[in-house]
Order: sequence, then structure tokens, then C-alpha cells
Amino acid sequence: KLVATVLVIDDSAPARRLAVTLLKHAGHTVMVCDDGQAGLDLIKRENPDLIIADIITPGIDGYRVARAVRSDPKIATTPIILQTAHYEEAEVRRLAAQLGVQDVIFKPYEPETFLQAVIDALSHEAAPTGSSKVLVKGDFHVEHLRLVSAKLYETVRQLQATRQALDPTDTQYALLFQAPPHPTAPLGIPPLRSPLAAGEWR
Repeated sequence: KLVATVLVIDDSAPARRLAVTLLKHAGHTVMVCDDGQAGLDLIKRENPDLIIADIITPGIDGYRVARAVRSDPKIATTPIILQTAHYEEAEVRRLAAQLGVQDVIFKPYEPETFLQAVIDALSHEAAPTGSSKVLVKGDFHVEHLRLVSAKLYETVRQLQATRQALDPTDTQYALLFQAPPHPTAPLGIPPLRSPLAAGEWR
């Protein structure tokens, strides 16, 4: 079924808009959701032909959405594509495959890559519940926790790097307000006060 109803689950508005634009250009009907649990409820209610979910979403993440879908006989064969900007590509693909996910798309992606993944997922019926190798509960939680923790660690590192890059700029800005003598001092006009120097923006 190459023209389908597709549900996109992603908490990033730009990512949703890009996916919707590409899918509608290809002739698909698109539903969107920014929350994993709300997305799963929508899947059970609307039974879309394809699910495209980001791995890190509010509510429940993409891995748990996929596991819940594969565990429900009524929707177990629905094709699933996961999206992520995760750096551990091999590990992400391994866990996704064990959950019966058709493909993983890594952001940022080329439109052709995205559309080809959609075509491939819709062209091949997902494995029935009984024959798909879905991780047992304990194994899933261990793998899931490790990958999500790695993703959070990566995000913290990126934030720290951004802060370090901004700190020299903050310092230079503050020094502009601290350089004596101030030219307005003889006129009895108080010098400008830097919010950064005073720590008010911290």
C-alpha cells in the first residue's frame, strides 16, 4: 500500500513540519502528535498504515511505542519507522530490529532517504506478533535505559559545549562596562551597569 495514512509522533515542531511536507507531497494522509502516550492512544483508535516516531518523546518514547504496538494483536503488524539524532547508530538499530521496527532514520536526513524508508516500510508487511523477536521485559528495560541514558548524556555534553562557547562572549561584554575611567564620570552621570557583570542573567 504505497499511498497510506501515516502517523508522525515527534515533539519537535520543525521535524513534524518537514515530515508532514514530505509525506503529503508523496500523496499520503498525515496525522501528527507531539507526545508518545497520546500517539499510542491515537494508533489504537485510528489504526494508521504506518507509524513514524521519534525515539525521544514526552509521555513514552519511541521504543516503548514500538513495543506496545508489537504487543497488541490488533495493531501488531503496523509498520514502524523510528527517527533519532542519536550517535550510537549500531546500538539503536539493534534494539529497534529486536522490537520489530522496519527502519531507523537518523537526523538530519535527506528527503530522498526519508521517502524511500516510507516506501520500503509500506511495501513489506510487518512480522506477526508470534514471529517477531520482541525483547522480554527485563532485557528491554536494560537496553532501553542504557540507550536513553547515553542520549541524555550526549545532550548534556552539547549544552555544556554551548555554554563554554558563550562564556568568553559574556566576559567580553561585561568588561565593556567595567573599563575605567568611565567617560561620563566628570559629568556626574553614573556609568552603565552590565546585567552580566552583576550576575542578573545567571
